[in-house]
Amino acid sequence: MSQILDQAHRDIAWQCFDKNISVEAGTGTGKTRVLVDRYLAWTLAEVYGRPGIDSAAKAAGSIVAITFTEKAAGEMQQRILRSLRLIAGLTETRLSDQELNYVLQLHGRIADHWGLSKDTVRTRAGELLAQSHRLEVSTIHAFATQLLRSWPLEAGVHPDFQLEESGFERNRIIRTAVYKQTRAGLAGSLSTTYINLLNRLNPDALVNLIGALVDQDFDGQLIQAQVNGNPASDCRFIAAALLNIRHGVSAGAQTNLINLIHAELEALADALDHHGNNFWSDPKGCLEKQGRESLDFLYKKITASYPKAKQSKLLDTKLPQFQEAVARLRAFMNESRKNDQYTFELVIELFLPLIKKVRKQLKTEGLLSFDNLLQFSADLVQNDPQIAHALTERYGQILVDEFQDTSSLQCNILNGITAADQTGTRLFVVGDAKQGIYSFRNAELAAYSKFTQGMEKLELSTSFRSQRSLVDGLNAGFQRLLVHSPGLQPPPQDLWAYKEPLAITSIQLLDSGKIKADAARDMEADTIIRAILKKDAESPVKAGKRWSRFGVLSRVQTQVSVLMAKLEKAGIPAVVSGDKEFYRRQEVVDAVNLLRVVHNSHDNLAWVGMLRSPIGACPDIILVELAEAGFFTSSNKSQAVDLALSNQSRHPEHLKRLLDLLNCLETLRQSLTQQAVSRWSEQLYSTIPITALYASQYLGERKAANFERVIQGFCQTLMAGVQPINEWLYDAQQRVMGGVEESESALADDTTDAVRIMSIHSSKGLEWEHVFVTRLDWRGKGGLGDDQAKVYRTDMGWILEAGGRHSFGMPALDERRSKIDEAELVRLLYVACTRAESTLTLMGALHTGKMSKLVTKAFLELDGASVAHAQMSDFLPKVIIPTVDSSGHGADLLVSQSSDFWQPRYEAAAHSQPALVTTNDLMSAQKEDDGHKNHNSAGRSAALALGNEIHELLEHWDGHTVDLSHASADAKSIIEGFLASDLVYRVQNAKQVFREMPFLMSSDVGDVAFGSIDLLLEEANGWTVVDYKSNRVSNQQEADEVAQGYQIQGDLYVDAVERALNVSGVGCELWFVRGPFKVTLK
Repeated sequence: MSQILDQAHRDIAWQCFDKNISVEAGTGTGKTRVLVDRYLAWTLAEVYGRPGIDSAAKAAGSIVAITFTEKAAGEMQQRILRSLRLIAGLTETRLSDQELNYVLQLHGRIADHWGLSKDTVRTRAGELLAQSHRLEVSTIHAFATQLLRSWPLEAGVHPDFQLEESGFERNRIIRTAVYKQTRAGLAGSLSTTYINLLNRLNPDALVNLIGALVDQDFDGQLIQAQVNGNPASDCRFIAAALLNIRHGVSAGAQTNLINLIHAELEALADALDHHGNNFWSDPKGCLEKQGRESLDFLYKKITASYPKAKQSKLLDTKLPQFQEAVARLRAFMNESRKNDQYTFELVIELFLPLIKKVRKQLKTEGLLSFDNLLQFSADLVQNDPQIAHALTERYGQILVDEFQDTSSLQCNILNGITAADQTGTRLFVVGDAKQGIYSFRNAELAAYSKFTQGMEKLELSTSFRSQRSLVDGLNAGFQRLLVHSPGLQPPPQDLWAYKEPLAITSIQLLDSGKIKADAARDMEADTIIRAILKKDAESPVKAGKRWSRFGVLSRVQTQVSVLMAKLEKAGIPAVVSGDKEFYRRQEVVDAVNLLRVVHNSHDNLAWVGMLRSPIGACPDIILVELAEAGFFTSSNKSQAVDLALSNQSRHPEHLKRLLDLLNCLETLRQSLTQQAVSRWSEQLYSTIPITALYASQYLGERKAANFERVIQGFCQTLMAGVQPINEWLYDAQQRVMGGVEESESALADDTTDAVRIMSIHSSKGLEWEHVFVTRLDWRGKGGLGDDQAKVYRTDMGWILEAGGRHSFGMPALDERRSKIDEAELVRLLYVACTRAESTLTLMGALHTGKMSKLVTKAFLELDGASVAHAQMSDFLPKVIIPTVDSSGHGADLLVSQSSDFWQPRYEAAAHSQPALVTTNDLMSAQKEDDGHKNHNSAGRSAALALGNEIHELLEHWDGHTVDLSHASADAKSIIEGFLASDLVYRVQNAKQVFREMPFLMSSDVGDVAFGSIDLLLEEANGWTVVDYKSNRVSNQQEADEVAQGYQIQGDLYVDAVERALNVSGVGCELWFVRGPFKVTLK
């Protein structure tokens, strides 16, 4: 049996109470158990030796446990209560045999350590159970709420304040105030100033910026400009140096580029000399005609590596000075390109008094945000020593879970309490810096490290979750990724597995290859389903869990519907937690429509949705009959239904049932405003049997739970009085339309035996026997939208960002945030990998994406007994998509425009393992026969990159235009020339146009040829295959010569199209885009 190597530290955790302790608890080491043990030891033994503690009620009130989520708080409280029941001698069936034995042993150890009899401990446990309502286990926000409720006047908040989660009323107040002042300003003496501001920031961005400043304790102090060197002098120095380069190179495109850069640098230097420090406030205005585009151009073209090696000699001894000047100028331009200090100074000048006024109004009226809650609580305990002292008198122990996810504000609350009396409250914090993944919620690893300095450090490294071969693989992989950087990345910590190793492949890397994203999602879904079915058949069901042994994790929950649909088709139950599609799920839409109809009988859109739901159960033909009878325009719905019945309806039974439903809805509508909300809720459930309506559907229990969650949220909001009915319904409707993520799990999720699908962030603290981590290649989208705003507080002042603009300091902040994001991505991968007990499968395109590259770096070289790497297509079924038999003589060709045609190699592998022959293989062979020589690797790599970029641009060309905004200069110039050719006219006038047509074709001898046709046209004179070529040719003769090398490829394309379409006479044209030059193959 394995040993617990860190047992000494675990014993200190529940035995030592006279000092502040920080526990670094590795994943799966049982940190919740450690917290529960300390809670039990304090309340059953240690606290009774403290002054004034002589009863279970006082013991229960002397300790508080703070967790990160409500779900975690509920779980910890339940574990405490179950342990108390067992120690008190009561029956407890919800504990496993292993945990039951552990608690009974803990009972004896507590008694022995404090010299008590087991009967005394048992009696105290029973008394504590009777006072269970006094146990304090909560989130940090619930704890902060309790502080403000206890001292509202001292905190300056309304005694009956509301924590407005949706922010609907706060936003309404802020928006109204901003609009009112803006309208007055436009009509007053400062109208020109207001117009200037609104030309720079759209109204939504302005309102959101002011809302963010209201939420924060903004004092109006922006970071001021700091210039390194003299940018104007640097401009002229670099411009002069470029002239030396220009004189030493041959005429052509490079000379023209140097001339253009030189002119832009001189213009920038003149603007800087003319405007001085004012340039910083409004770079775009100061540059006038050049504008921000000039800065973007220079930033991209002036690099520290410019000029090239041969040209460096032309600068003689000036090269080091040249590079230093370029580095300074690039930093200057990076700050200037999107900087718009002037706009934000205008906002402060016009709206700072309003910001302070609205902030005070919201505070006194009691409309608080989550940030307000923490800020006001921190201010309370830090600024009022008497309150801080009262808290230290009350709490002997404060336990904090997931401490690595705390922010500076949360640390300030705890510090304000414990700093009041050095001999009073003791802190016991448990965290794992390697699992810090909530920087987007203001969690700071630097704050965690700073706060725990001076505490006694304990380390837990024995993992009870994962089997040993998996742990060993993860240890080796993350030793390569976790590079220690103080305040940014913790050092790696090897775990020791308590469970014995399994003779299986523990970590599997499945590469989806270079295919499109939609196709990859399909492939991942099919691979996951096959793996689940295989493992389900191989391993027995444990503790009644069949499907809930499997977890599917990803960084985002978009496109989860693809996997859900395939799981449903395969008969595998699955639930989604933290579901971005929650408010678009049909049962949720049904619930919202029902509430809208009850509230407003004239909401026709809601009527249509409700009637088509299981509640109305009306087929579309009934909706047509109702519309003809004037149902949707009539104020008397029952009368319209009677009219539909009199019109000899073909489905009278539906209409008669609808009459009963209308009566029920009318009763509910009247009682909504006449009865207590709780009574109305009971009436709703007795009238409409929600569970029965969804029982027969796939995952009916969960759908009913989702429906009920919407109804409960509606009722709770009404009882709290936070929002009027119409505002709640409007908010719900916006969520349905916007696909807002639902963070909490459905009520039935914890008990439903189903595959769990969730984001990595939501998976913390959870575990599954088998884990699949998908979409490793997801790249995400950065930046704020045009209507969004964000504010940042730094030691030097504030940085504001809104409407695509920012004030000073953003580049340096972005650089810091980029480092934080890169470090956190490693930890996010760590969290995902350490959820697995037996096997871990990592899936995605391993050649692209930051997380994919991390996986490759960590595990690819560990390929061996416990780690395996394979192509995802190797695990797919033999039959993938229906074959296309266009000729009627057997399906020997697959051609498809759908995402089901994942990639030709994938299709070929599904057949009878023929030798694979690609067009590239044939072309390479022909070139070798013709005596062609390969280019050097560096030049070939650059040419390949440019060719791929050109092909990608043409792939998205719609026949009229192509987006060149993100194209490189070389690709842009080539495409612009190409789009002037007559091919554009032909595409616009073709009968049919197909792009990127994949094909797979079996030859007569059993080989398989596959590829992708760039462009396929059906014109008046027949079909034509067009293939783009980015070869460097300078005239038609060179194009004709190079085209000979592509004859076999062209023949394959023509053969594929002719066999697929059962036509003849298909033409083939090569279009060399550098020119362009057209070559027609015979």
